Amino acid sequence: MRKKVGLAVGILLVGMLIPYLITMITAREESIPVSQVVKSGKTVTLQSSGNKVDAEEYLIGLVAAAIPVDYEEETIKAQAVMERTYLYKAMGEENDIDESELSRKPWTIKEMEEKWGRDEFQNNYDKIGKAVADTKGLVLTYEGGLIDALYHRVSVGKTRTDTSQACPYLVSKESEKDLEADGYQQSRVLTEEEFTAAINSIDPEIQVPQEGILSTVQIVTSDENGYITLMQIAGYQFVAVKVAEALQLYSTCMEFEEYEGKIRVSARGIGQGYGVSQYGADCMAKEGKGFEEILQYYYENIVITTV
Repeated sequence: MRKKVGLAVGILLVGMLIPYLITMITAREESIPVSQVVKSGKTVTLQSSGNKVDAEEYLIGLVAAAIPVDYEEETIKAQAVMERTYLYKAMGEENDIDESELSRKPWTIKEMEEKWGRDEFQNNYDKIGKAVADTKGLVLTYEGGLIDALYHRVSVGKTRTDTSQACPYLVSKESEKDLEADGYQQSRVLTEEEFTAAINSIDPEIQVPQEGILSTVQIVTSDENGYITLMQIAGYQFVAVKVAEALQLYSTCMEFEEYEGKIRVSARGIGQGYGVSQYGADCMAKEGKGFEEILQYYYENIVITTV
């Protein structure tokens, strides 16, 4: 009789624990666990589970997804301030935001372990958590408002100016060490058929002819750094970002030329070129510059303040 009672109690306890265990496993895969960061009171509602995560904890995943973890601590602190500025600007006056409203997506714990490996996970997680904690509440403002904290991996030797004046703090800055970065120069050689197929993948409603396609490539608008914004191919206009994506290039600072009967497409830099160059920032950090100096160099006339 006692054995039956013990078995029944055991089954009951296991039944009670199953939902808890499922919740713990789900949370490990979908959310950012508690770290040394101090709670902000602002939260992000996770799209997958509906759980609410404090914004400062959520930042760990955003920073992890945005920058190489082996960069200097001051570089990662600068990234933490940029990500917080982005997140808090997206939240506006609200204290909570649904993750579906955010364009930047964080890495989950599962993704961090996959990217870094289990052996390196804890050290890397703690490194980013410390950068978030050390910059708690710090954001970037211009004339009292949160900025669009744009950044990119590698510039073309200098960053871009926002000629629209929508973001007057985005002014071209020298970043010459970017020329030494891995992946600074990308190049691909394609047949006419391959090039045409790539362009025709952009929009099914626009299909360009293959014959002599290189001769039809024209730059419509570009900036002083060589970044193309609009181009024309076979009489059709294309946004340069879409062309770069179709050709598997990491920048719109592109060139097109004939090469041994084929088409060579090349690009310089990684990313859109506005704001902070992460590689350039890391070079500054290695020279002893702090995150505040890095941010104030790449963004013109901004203020680092606490919210």
